Amino acid sequence: MNKVLNFPPQVLPVEHIDEALFEKNNDAALLLKCFEVVKDTLEVISEPEYTIEQEDDTHIDLIRAFYALKVLFRRRTGHDADQVAKDHFDAMSRHL
Repeated sequence: MNKVLNFPPQVLPVEHIDEALFEKNNDAALLLKCFEVVKDTLEVISEPEYTIEQEDDTHIDLIRAFYALKVLFRRRTGHDADQVAKDHFDAMSRHL
């Protein structure tokens, strides 16, 4: 068995998904991306033989839509969506 070929492992490029990835896009492109992701996700949900799994294509697309929406929110309001959502949750829980 000394004639086994040893190929070096291929290093595939990794896409780092964060707000910076979406900042270069205009609002219309971000909205269209979010619309497409929601539409595709609804199609997956409506098919009983398909599921959304951790790190599958649909899950990754939902992460992309999340960051696209964060960019849109910051552009429109000047605030971080995570912090506003946390503040809103805190305010709502005080009233319960």
